[in-house]
Amino acid sequence: MRLLVTAGGTREPIDSVRVIANTSTGRLGARLADEATDAGHDVLLLHAATAALPARPCRRAAFETHAGLGRLAEQDAPHGDRLFLP
Repeated sequence: MRLLVTAGGTREPIDSVRVIANTSTGRLGARLADEATDAGHDVLLLHAATAALPARPCRRAAFETHAGLGRLAEQDAPHGDRLFLP
């Protein structure tokens, strides 16, 4: 099964100096990716640039903003059988 998992928080720019940040660590998404990989699934992890990464190898793509996550999800979600947004 092909799975798409998201992990970590976003950083939303207010102006050229300030951002609003979500401090999500991404640990739950990384753990889900590990478990799914161990179970033999094809996993794509969309993760924040600062998120915890899985211990097992899987396909990954990094994002910083909500818009970046949205672009990656729109690009890859139609190719997955299941979507996990922890």
